[in-house]
Order: sequence, then structure tokens, then C-alpha cells
Amino acid sequence: MKPPAPMLALALAAAGCATGGATNAVRVPTSLEARAVQSREFETTDARLVLRAGAPGTVWFDMVSLFPVATWKDRPNGLRPDLYCKPIINSADDREALVAAATSGSPDWFLGTDSAPHPTTHKYTDRAKPGIFNAPFALPVVAEVFHRAGALSHLEAFVSLNGCGHYGYPPSGEKLRLTRVAEGCGSTGEPIPDSVVTADGQQVIIFGVDEARCWRVEWL
Repeated sequence: MKPPAPMLALALAAAGCATGGATNAVRVPTSLEARAVQSREFETTDARLVLRAGAPGTVWFDMVSLFPVATWKDRPNGLRPDLYCKPIINSADDREALVAAATSGSPDWFLGTDSAPHPTTHKYTDRAKPGIFNAPFALPVVAEVFHRAGALSHLEAFVSLNGCGHYGYPPSGEKLRLTRVAEGCGSTGEPIPDSVVTADGQQVIIFGVDEARCWRVEWL
């Protein structure tokens, strides 16, 4: 078998100049899966990834992942495994664009919660499973986002009405009240755990604990 042609991974800035690059040769046997990890660091929020083959032919990619240095809440050390989910938001600009769309009041945007309570034994590994356990505190998290954006008047439509309208279902007749507690997000009066333990003894980290301390939720 001939040696494989190298693959070149480049991050091109808006002006077209390369901000980083690396080469890696991967031998791909017939009908078998090959996995390669290519790691380069670059500091840019305005670039596109370019992959170039060193020879003519067809290259099939199952997944190409870009890992941002700053992720949830601009943490300087990257992504925590217990908070890892897909798709990864690559920059603060991307996150701000998503928030702007969600809080715009447009009926085209609505809430969809996809809770994935993977135990820590499946998260703190060399191949962490993507997904977060957001079911307990999804509403406080979304409410806090809308509060910070000054768009609480659009919260009910985003959470309860727009999705029903899109799929042609009547909205629920049940109501609840979200009340923000004192500025600074102190205690709501009840202890809020950071995790839960399943019946078989597995620990699952809960997403949104900080936001849950900002809000009190009551059924009406």
C-alpha cells in the first residue's frame, strides 16, 4: 500500500491569510474506519477551517470538531466535561447571535429542551459523552437569559406558544409563575443540589444551578 497523502488543516482569517496549520498523514485501509486527531491552537474569532488533501481523490469525513478555548461563560480553560454538549458554540459572537434570535420575539424561534443525564462515569473520560442534564432547571436558565437581554416580555411566547403554533397544537392550559429573587442570585429559600445520585449509585451533574438560584418557580 502506498503511503497516504498528508492532510493540511488551516484556519483562514477573513482576509484569506492562514492563522495556523498542521499536517498529518493517515493510512485508511479499505472498508475500515480510521480516526485521526489533529490539534492546533489559534487565537481568532473570525476564521474558517480549510482541509486540503495532498493528492487527488475522495476523502470522507465522519466528523470534524473545532474545540474553542473559551466556551460556556467565557471560561479561560475550555470546556468542562460535565457541561460538554453538541453543537459547541465557537465564540462569544455566536452565542450573542443565538441569544439575539431567541429573545427577538420572532415566532420562528422557540424552546426545545434535550436533556441528557449522562453519569459522571461517562463524562469524565477520554471520550466524554455529549449532553447535559438540564431538565430540573431549564426554565430558570432560559428566564435568566431573557432577563439579561431585557426581553422577559418575549419569554412566554418563546417557551410556551411559538412551538405550539409552528406544529399546529393548542398551547397548554397550565400556568406557572417565575419570580426573580434579590439581585445577585442568592438563595430561593430551599437548598439546590449541584448533582443527583441515581438508584444504582451514579452521580449526574445538574446544569443551571447558578441560574436556578436566581428564580422561584410556582405552579398556579
